[in-house]
Amino acid sequence: MYTYKISEKGLKDIGEVLRNDIKSEENMSDQLSSIISNEWSNIYTIRPKFSFSIGLLLLIAVFLFDYFAEIEAGNQENYEFMVGLFCSLAAAAFSAMFTGSLNLDIKWLQASGTLAVFVLVFLSAPFQSENKIASINVGTDFTTSITVPVLKASFISRNNFQDNRINNIRIYYPKGVDDLKNIAFEIKESITVISNSTDIYSLGSVFSVLSNNAKYKTDNHNISIKYRPGLDVNKQNNLLRTIESSGYSVERKNVKPEYTNADVTIYIKI
Repeated sequence: MYTYKISEKGLKDIGEVLRNDIKSEENMSDQLSSIISNEWSNIYTIRPKFSFSIGLLLLIAVFLFDYFAEIEAGNQENYEFMVGLFCSLAAAAFSAMFTGSLNLDIKWLQASGTLAVFVLVFLSAPFQSENKIASINVGTDFTTSITVPVLKASFISRNNFQDNRINNIRIYYPKGVDDLKNIAFEIKESITVISNSTDIYSLGSVFSVLSNNAKYKTDNHNISIKYRPGLDVNKQNNLLRTIESSGYSVERKNVKPEYTNADVTIYIKI
């Protein structure tokens, strides 16, 4: 059982109603009901400072979650859901600071106020964590011009890889880190000789720009590779040699078979 203390203003208003000579009991009841209704409204009204604090704490929680979360293609759905949930709650908390009304009426949902704000932000899905940055398709005729390091990759020739090219390679780098983006493009250019199709994706939400740069330090990165189970061993070795010929080392423990959306997925991680 909860007990609420009526404010001094409420007590004063009730006293004035009782002191006044109101002939109609109905009028007195209406006035008392209005006072009590205002008291309940004050109890359940979210104070602007409180709602702002809640929203700010939720945004900080999103940043910390993004900072410590490890995103990879295949598990980004859970990441997107968590970021979307926290951001939607934060938006709803911030909206409680402002006056006005918002009503949402769609086929399967009716909402208003802060709930409508939550639904709008959550359903708008602005937190997609996988964004394609570049794509190149060589094709079977192998007519696309390529550039590879001459001194470090003298073993590379079109004849060597004409029959050993990988159908599709995806390269992922942390969103917002320009140094690692440049590495992704350098690797893409070097492996064009052994790939029919190469795509580059940034991985992370809008908050990742801050969190990734906060934890990134110069040369603080590693490269891991996942390849489709059953991929020809010669293709695997050619890929590793080509990447290493570009000046980037790949630890063998970070190379393993796993089902992904491409024949080979290369992660550049902080």
